Amino acid sequence: ESISTALTAVETAGGGTVYLANGVHTLAASLTIASNVTLIGENAEATFIDFNSGSYTINILGSSAYTTGTVSIDNNSSTLTGSGTTWTGNVTTSDHVLLDGIWYPVGTVDSNTQITLEIPFGGGDLSGATYIAAVIKNDVRIERLTLMNSAVAAITLQYTNEVFMDDLNIIACAT
Repeated sequence: ESISTALTAVETAGGGTVYLANGVHTLAASLTIASNVTLIGENAEATFIDFNSGSYTINILGSSAYTTGTVSIDNNSSTLTGSGTTWTGNVTTSDHVLLDGIWYPVGTVDSNTQITLEIPFGGGDLSGATYIAAVIKNDVRIERLTLMNSAVAAITLQYTNEVFMDDLNIIACAT
């Protein structure tokens, strides 16, 4: 079974772990890792993912980013107010909002210019601030692997939270 097929099966199950035995696992395409998924090798010194000098990567990518307008929110408030935003139809309760470097889950989309966050904002008051609303990838782990021979960056992250990497070696990959 291919690594990609195993990752898809674990994603379909709602999360879990894909174990790779020691050896060289040569790829002919990029891998995508979903939320709540762990990719773990038997031993970082003996479990290799070889990108075969291709432009392949391990992708951990959120989606559906929306950034139009600016936002305001007070410390300890759950009410996010937008200016120039059109949140109805562009932001959902599956999204998180990145404010001051922290992802906050969307509780409700109340209107084009108001979102209620599930938890209160913990930073200093914001006014006219930029933000990102997106479906994020969360709780992803990559452990005990050597990644090698990618013509691009070995791992690509975007719109993520709680990504853990432990005991990884990266050899002959672009940065």
